[in-house]
Amino acid sequence: MNRTDVVWVYMRTEPNLYTVGYYDPSHNWHGDSDHGNVRDAANRVHFLNGGSSTPHQVETNRHLADIAQSLARIARSMEVAIVVETGVPPNREGS
Repeated sequence: MNRTDVVWVYMRTEPNLYTVGYYDPSHNWHGDSDHGNVRDAANRVHFLNGGSSTPHQVETNRHLADIAQSLARIARSMEVAIVVETGVPPNREGS
């Protein structure tokens, strides 16, 4: 059976454990992963069923983009400070 021909699901298997997997046509369970909360299990199921980025991944990517912009601003500020202090622009590779 091709793993793309199945519908992935999760089920609560213990009080704080959610297991992701699928049932084959003979009703046999095939587990994929265990998760400590329903959100992570649902995100895994979403991904395995062909879904795009999860809301959590989108939020993480947004934070990473914000951090990259902040680092770029800091780098530009440092270059300006070097020029002000020394009167000499920083040496950039490829210049």
